[in-house]
Amino acid sequence: MMKDWLENITRSIVGDEGQVFVDLTENRYQTTLTIRASEADVGKLIGKKCRTINAIRALADRAGERTGTHYNIWVEENVAIAAK
Repeated sequence: MMKDWLENITRSIVGDEGQVFVDLTENRYQTTLTIRASEADVGKLIGKKCRTINAIRALADRAGERTGTHYNIWVEENVAIAAK
């Protein structure tokens, strides 16, 4: 559910929707969501002074409070996309 939400949000921000991928890793204490995008789109996702990614993280924190889950959200450049 959170993965789908994050994919929708990130795809609405970036230029090339087909090149955004979200990986989900869960363990006992937290859930980590890693956004992989092209170099140009990583800048859009992070935003000026990290405002965009911090807003996304704040929304995820609020959603996690309801379910008792802690979400970590990371943004990475997708090396496979950058090589093309």
